[in-house]
Amino acid sequence: MLLEIFDSFRKSVDPYDQKWKKEHLWLNLARVCGKWRDVMFASITRLELGITVGPEKPCHIKTVLSSPLPISLDYHGEYDWEGIKDIAGSALWRMRAALKHPDRVREIRFEGDWPSLDKFFKMTNCPFPMLESLHLGIFFPKPNIPATFLRGPDLSDLHHLRRLTVHCATFASIFDFLSSATAVTDLTLVIDTPFGPTPETSLHACLQVMPGLLNLDLTLLCYPEDYSSEPFIPEEASMTSYRTEDVVTLSSPKEVVEHSKVKRLRFYGDPSVVKAFVRWFRAPSVEDCKYGRHPPIPLRFRTDNDVEEHFDTA
Repeated sequence: MLLEIFDSFRKSVDPYDQKWKKEHLWLNLARVCGKWRDVMFASITRLELGITVGPEKPCHIKTVLSSPLPISLDYHGEYDWEGIKDIAGSALWRMRAALKHPDRVREIRFEGDWPSLDKFFKMTNCPFPMLESLHLGIFFPKPNIPATFLRGPDLSDLHHLRRLTVHCATFASIFDFLSSATAVTDLTLVIDTPFGPTPETSLHACLQVMPGLLNLDLTLLCYPEDYSSEPFIPEEASMTSYRTEDVVTLSSPKEVVEHSKVKRLRFYGDPSVVKAFVRWFRAPSVEDCKYGRHPPIPLRFRTDNDVEEHFDTA
């Protein structure tokens, strides 16, 4: 009965992520008595209990990290009047302390320019076997993300990573990482191009190793004047745009790739590149699809013998 009450209370918290997770509202219930605490900690997954570590909280980091609870790292959107803040001092110490428990880290949200990213990459050069969600925002990207990032020297696959978001990266810099994320179901990318110099180094090749993919949101970086209602992307964040037919032809897959479980698609960016990408992409089960201003050729939603079925949304 207590568990049902706790679960009902959790669902009623608003705003949920801020109060229940980041401010650890659930901790107030755990402090009432030993019985309440035992019931809560016996249902960590159901009640989504965990510790959020960020630039300003929690206060008693050693006490918090000594518990067996899952860890969420949230260094997302830390700005001052000069732009994104460099991570230093106590904020850096907290991040380093949290990342010393890679087997408990479930979620990472991190944004930074290269100095902050360099520190972050050096702290994450070991396997994170239980990581479920990663949001990585890159400002002023450089060519390479370390091969050992979240994988360690043995380059292990990220078997638990389900939700992956990478903002403002060059595709070449994240290709190896994407190829290791075999369990991803929700993928959001803001990249310069979906193509590589060969079919084996294209985004299609990465998607082929994600058999459980359900949602794909792809935005191609371009100049601000090319946007209307699409999200604004800073010009400094790598504005490479591949518009020539030579590049598209060189890196086109040898055959159409089918993604049977994909339900939701979003495409934004250079119409010619998006068109070249979707012509090799088959999604027979898609229910929700949205393009940018210039729709490419019709996406191959369903197989020939299913054309008589109706779409739920389009």
